[in-house]
Amino acid sequence: LDAESGPRTIHRLRTTIRRVETLLAAEPEAAAGDDKLLRQLDRVRKRAGKVRDADVHVKAVRGLPRALASAGRDALAADLRKVRRKRLARLLRTIGDARDRGLVKHLRRAAAGASGAVHADELAVNRALARVLADFAALYERAEPLGASNLHAFRIASKRMRYRAESFAPHPLAAAIVAELKRAQDAIGGWHDW
Repeated sequence: LDAESGPRTIHRLRTTIRRVETLLAAEPEAAAGDDKLLRQLDRVRKRAGKVRDADVHVKAVRGLPRALASAGRDALAADLRKVRRKRLARLLRTIGDARDRGLVKHLRRAAAGASGAVHADELAVNRALARVLADFAALYERAEPLGASNLHAFRIASKRMRYRAESFAPHPLAAAIVAELKRAQDAIGGWHDW
């Protein structure tokens, strides 16, 4: 990351952090003692989220019809780009602070303690994937009816389930679950951005 990092880089940072958080939560014994790591990652992810919000707004303004007040639209776009630069600078400072406080060391320790995604037992994989589906069904039941107040939280929780399923790739059932969850999340994300 640097001061020129684009929206794709920020998005990758956020999704990578969510994946790490999800995998640490799935392996409590590997995550033991990594509370500090989780707090650092959470802080970085939230800062990156502020940059992402600015990216979404800039993109939305760019998508407005040219016929709308051009000067006002251009001024708004310039203001949003300025907000994005400030938020990105704050994110970079947060990452630097976390690195100074041992983020890399904590990540290496967590990676060394993780068992990895070795899934030799077909039955165990099927059970784990069935658990993902059952957790999704329970999440949906709790969230119903979906609306403005709970749709974003539903999307985040279902993303974490998708990340759990991704850890079983290239299993065909995992690929099918991931594809369906991604399709739903993309639709929810488009709604949430607006």
